[in-house]
Amino acid sequence: MNLHGKYSKAACAGINTEMFYEDQIRTPNSALTQQFRKLCSGCEILETCGEWAIKHERWGFWAGMTPADREQIRKKKNIIVDDPSDGLQPRFDNSGQHTGYGRRNA
Repeated sequence: MNLHGKYSKAACAGINTEMFYEDQIRTPNSALTQQFRKLCSGCEILETCGEWAIKHERWGFWAGMTPADREQIRKKKNIIVDDPSDGLQPRFDNSGQHTGYGRRNA
């Protein structure tokens, strides 16, 4: 599945994606999480995005789901993440803000 080709139709197209990795999205009822859920609820590619996220994305807010939401679905359906980041993991600064991705320490 090529999610990126369909991204231009997404409700979040044009929004700074860094926002989708904020610490507040780890809290299911945070204002930011609720704002993103509302944004995603009317998205044209919600189902496609959700399928991709469940199979490939450990971090961030995708298709109306927090990382914890997706992990619950994976456990129920016995899905193992095929992470496209190829050994990369999210990096956070001292305040907990997501700063990008880097290689795992050996």
